[in-house]
Amino acid sequence: MTGYYERIIAILEPKIGRFMAVSVIRIKCGKLRIKPEKITRENLPAIADELFEPLTVFAGIEFARVLTNKIRAIEA
Repeated sequence: MTGYYERIIAILEPKIGRFMAVSVIRIKCGKLRIKPEKITRENLPAIADELFEPLTVFAGIEFARVLTNKIRAIEA
């Protein structure tokens, strides 16, 4: 897996658990036709956008906004 995949998991895991974090990333990457092991910096905004709705359902808009902003801000 790429460093980006692991860094996204590291952001999500403390809030939603490892199983949910891995599952949602695999599902959303599949929808975007991105292999999790091939995530690039350029993919992060699209992945964050895809995660916003399920995270909102899980715990609210502010929760989703904070986590997706952290994903967008991941540096190389």
